[in-house]
Amino acid sequence: MNFDEIINRKGTYCTQWDYIEDRFGPGTKDLTPFSISDTDFKCPQEILDTIVERTAHGIFGYSRWNHEDYKGAIKNWYKNRYATEINSDWVVYSPNVIYSISMLLEELLGKNGKVMTHTPRYDGFTKILKPYDLLK
Repeated sequence: MNFDEIINRKGTYCTQWDYIEDRFGPGTKDLTPFSISDTDFKCPQEILDTIVERTAHGIFGYSRWNHEDYKGAIKNWYKNRYATEINSDWVVYSPNVIYSISMLLEELLGKNGKVMTHTPRYDGFTKILKPYDLLK
C-alpha cells in the first residue's frame, strides 16, 4: 500500500471533502476535516482482486446475514484475534454505528438522561445527542 500517493477526492461527492460546510456550517469550506473516518489512500490490491473475484458472477441481489456462516466468521475473528468466545446470539444486525449508539443511549438513559462528551468529536455524535442534556 502506498501511503505517500496523494489522491484528490474533491469534486467526487466525497463527504469528507465536498460537504464540509454541510457538516460544520457556512464559512468552513477551507477546514481540513479530521472528523470523519474516511481514507484517501487506495485500497490494497489483494482486497480489490477479491472484490472483483466475488462480483464476477454478476448477481447483486440482497443477502441474509443471520446464519452461522456469517456469524461464525465474526466468532472466529474474535477467537483468533482476541482469544475471546462470542455467542452467536450476540451478533445482531445494525444499519450503522450511529443508529446503534442512539438506540443504546435511549435504552440506557431514557429521554431525560445526561451524556458527557469531549470535543472535538464526530459531528454525527452531536446530532444524536440533541435530545439529551450535555454535561459541560
